[in-house]
Amino acid sequence: VACAHELVVDATTPVMLSLVGAQADPGCVRLTWLAAGGGGSAATVYRCVAQAAWSALGQVAPDGTGQMVYEDREVSPGARYGYRLGVVDQGREVFAGETWVDVPRALELALGGVCPNPASGQLAVTFSLPDGAPARLEAFDLAGRQVAAREVGP
Repeated sequence: VACAHELVVDATTPVMLSLVGAQADPGCVRLTWLAAGGGGSAATVYRCVAQAAWSALGQVAPDGTGQMVYEDREVSPGARYGYRLGVVDQGREVFAGETWVDVPRALELALGGVCPNPASGQLAVTFSLPDGAPARLEAFDLAGRQVAAREVGP
């Protein structure tokens, strides 16, 4: 009995993508993904805000080590964004490496100055806060003892 078998091998290899890291600053989110095997083709970066549809931001391609890095500089401090990659596999787009990132707010307290400086008695402190929420200003001496406190805000 003669038997013949034909083995067909698909030359394309699916690329596994995984999120390596996400760093958020008040004006930028930096995302890094890794393409298993160190290669693959370009991927589309998508972003989403809660209760909204995903939208394409741009393309990223792996470097020689398989890392894909994308910086999103169109973010708002205090906002939460979702990110993911879209890659074409066998003619259809599949998604991988999804993560959600909270963008921190900018510094909230700004000191304008103290006068007189140095002071041995009374002094005036100027500062600004981001909003009218209640706050408390405290002053300490070099030994760590509280020497003054005042409620500020509304």
